[in-house]
Amino acid sequence: MIMSRPRKSKSTLASLDDCDRAMGHLLLATLSIDSAQTARDAAIAKAREQYAPEIEAAETAQADLTLQLRDYYMSHLADLEAAGARSIKLTHGVMGRRLSPPAVKLLNKSWTWSAVLSRIIESGLKHLVRWRDPEIDKIAILRADLDPDLLRNLGLKLDQEELFFAEPNREQIP
Repeated sequence: MIMSRPRKSKSTLASLDDCDRAMGHLLLATLSIDSAQTARDAAIAKAREQYAPEIEAAETAQADLTLQLRDYYMSHLADLEAAGARSIKLTHGVMGRRLSPPAVKLLNKSWTWSAVLSRIIESGLKHLVRWRDPEIDKIAILRADLDPDLLRNLGLKLDQEELFFAEPNREQIP
């Protein structure tokens, strides 16, 4: 519930009997809200149940078709990306590869986050640490655009995965 400025009441209660009647009306209003919300939630649940098989079938088809497109794209990678483009436009959409956003990861299994934290502090890069806990501020590391050699020295690396995508063009609805 969003808090806003207090409103002035429509009337003023003058006695304890008035308060008791107001509490009875408050009870009825509360029960009315509960009843309406229960009916709404039941209608939503019924609609979800009604459309669930259709949605599930479409999601299964979507996943299978995306997998087919990915398999084709990856098996014909040299031909499709010969001109240097990492995607191909089709009549009904685009498919290709893109890099995921960079992520800060440990350099290898010999490093731990506490060892990296110690190394960062020793290296005088305290601006890469959140001191509240203290913990490594991965966002600050990404924004700092550090040299890969420095990252390796700290026990870190930037990692990006190449992800396949297939985006239908909704404007080209058959």
